[in-house]
Amino acid sequence: MKIVMLTFAIIYLTTCTSEASWYVIDVHNKAIVKCEYELDTKDLRSRNEFAVFTNQDIPFSEAEYRNGKIIRRTETASEILEEKKKNEGAEEILINERNQSLGHK
Repeated sequence: MKIVMLTFAIIYLTTCTSEASWYVIDVHNKAIVKCEYELDTKDLRSRNEFAVFTNQDIPFSEAEYRNGKIIRRTETASEILEEKKKNEGAEEILINERNQSLGHK
């Protein structure tokens, strides 16, 4: 019974996915790649890039390099306001187009 449980434990541990990730940071301090394995630092240095490790599972689209760490990006107040203005502008364009198609001025 111990052998069966040990075998099960080994299989389970070897098939578990890791949440740890490496992010490659470019010369502009932007994350450009996410991978699940450590990269060749010499190769990265040849392109003025470096890798940062995190044990958090952060989607690449939300990852941001700040103060030596990878963090989950959050929108700033000015970005939220800009997005709101953009949406309001698009809404106004749609209303104007609809009115024009109906013959309204």
